[in-house]
Amino acid sequence: MFNNIILKRNALISLIFVTQVVALSVFFLSLGYIELNFAVLLLSIVSIAFLISLSYTLGLIVFLSEFVLLFIFLIIIKYPPKYLLSYFILGCVLGFRLAEERRSNSKKANAISLEMESVQEKINESQNQYLGLVKINEALEKKIFRFTSLRKFAEEIIANLNLEELLEIISSSGVEIMGKGDVCLIYLYDRDKDSLYLANSYLVSPRVKIRAKAGDPTDYWVFRQRKRLLIVDILRDFRFDAEEIFSYGREFRSLISAPISSRGRFLGLIRMDSTQPEEFNVDDLRLLDFIANLSAVAIDNAFLFKRMEELATHDSLTELYLRREFIKLVEEQLSRREKEIFGFLMLDIDDFKNCNDTYGHLAGDLVLKNISRVIKAHLVENEFACRYGGEEFLVFIRGGNKQQLVDRAELIRKAIQGSSIRVRRQLINITVSVGLAVYPDDVQEVAQLLELADSRLYKAKTLGKNRLVYE
Repeated sequence: MFNNIILKRNALISLIFVTQVVALSVFFLSLGYIELNFAVLLLSIVSIAFLISLSYTLGLIVFLSEFVLLFIFLIIIKYPPKYLLSYFILGCVLGFRLAEERRSNSKKANAISLEMESVQEKINESQNQYLGLVKINEALEKKIFRFTSLRKFAEEIIANLNLEELLEIISSSGVEIMGKGDVCLIYLYDRDKDSLYLANSYLVSPRVKIRAKAGDPTDYWVFRQRKRLLIVDILRDFRFDAEEIFSYGREFRSLISAPISSRGRFLGLIRMDSTQPEEFNVDDLRLLDFIANLSAVAIDNAFLFKRMEELATHDSLTELYLRREFIKLVEEQLSRREKEIFGFLMLDIDDFKNCNDTYGHLAGDLVLKNISRVIKAHLVENEFACRYGGEEFLVFIRGGNKQQLVDRAELIRKAIQGSSIRVRRQLINITVSVGLAVYPDDVQEVAQLLELADSRLYKAKTLGKNRLVYE
């Protein structure tokens, strides 16, 4: 647009200049001071041609050079003085006029240039303001989206007491709210083993593989420090050895991780990582920490609910089923496996009262836990056990025939005999007496099986303890 204005302006100036040249020439001709001759025509035509070319500086230089050379040439060829004077006067007038026009145009061009620079600065400033407003708008939209997503996330997890479903919601929502990252991992803390285990993962791409089921050094850094962690680029982070990290099977470049803690107890951690460096920043870490804090309350509630469910069906000390739950499970097995052979093992700890009296009830609790551990280690799918009384256990086992059940019962008895616990620097050896009743070889009713197993247990006790009676 600006170039079109310049072209129109120069065309108008050129027209005015040509008109002035013609008018001046006609004026001199009318006075008789000048005649149309070769020199005047040549001077006028060349000057006007360069003027029309819109290059005033070059036109003026050519004009003056031409004027001087033609003047010298006319003197050399002894051009008539009258025409020579007319040529000189006309050349000076035209040269002065062209120079004045050049100076005027130069001033106007400078003024227009300054004005255009001012306009361009305002345009640039407006563009910068617009881009700034666009960035602010994008940031606000991002914050609104995250706030809305966090509110929805909180509503979803606060009422969910199923731990597996809860962890699934947390991992998938974490990626959705963050809007970046390749994977979201949730590691929970196993207090018995004092280690982490992978409880849930959400993978953006199905090609991503997670091999560090127990966590890598970055996870244990969060576990030990109980602090959130930001890694902009693992290759430039002095705290970790990248090669060691990559040996765990996940070659990420950037990472954010936050501990999940509730009521002063470490429950686990939530982690997001990416194969791209500088994918996460401090704001992302704060957001993940907020997600972790919300999740901590929900996970703690889910743990408590699960614990309450277990207490309703399991013995709190041995973690074996309670008697009523055991009978319920047996009846379910009978309804599905009417023709299958199974057995009831009734176990009673030998001389358990002496153990309590000698070493205390704490040692007695350790004995009960140890026996329950041995029993559970020898059970297979669809087999279970319960704490039947103070020091009595009832076990449901399956087999192809009665002899197989006898062999398995004897294996369990010997395993308990071979185990021991250390109390006050002393080893306590444990033995049990066992009574076995087999369905359907012995009886075909649950109540009768229990009675028969109990009577055979009593017989084992009277025969000297630490033995199995199955007939």
